[in-house]
Amino acid sequence: MFVITNTLKVEKGNEEKVLARFERLGGIEETPGFILLNVLKTRGTKEYDEFTIFSKWESKEAHDQWTKTESFRQSHRGERSEYVLDFGIAFYDVVAEKAGTGKSPQDAI
Repeated sequence: MFVITNTLKVEKGNEEKVLARFERLGGIEETPGFILLNVLKTRGTKEYDEFTIFSKWESKEAHDQWTKTESFRQSHRGERSEYVLDFGIAFYDVVAEKAGTGKSPQDAI
């Protein structure tokens, strides 16, 4: 499995704008190999809000195929929003995974 995180530092007061972008995903859910997307908000930040977008894929190849689709192009079109102060992307190979008793790893997330 393969995970990507995209961490955004956002000017305070723009949480709804960030979340609105993920309400109109459209397409990624039907992408072969796509497992999960979470939008996480870091607690306790004072100077800015921080969001981490966590996406989980069956493989890096599945993710890479998605980046060649119209769905990807539409969801990533335009310039970076003025309220985004900074961002960073990280890529991970899942090397171990545990879930609660009686749950699959997908149910636990």
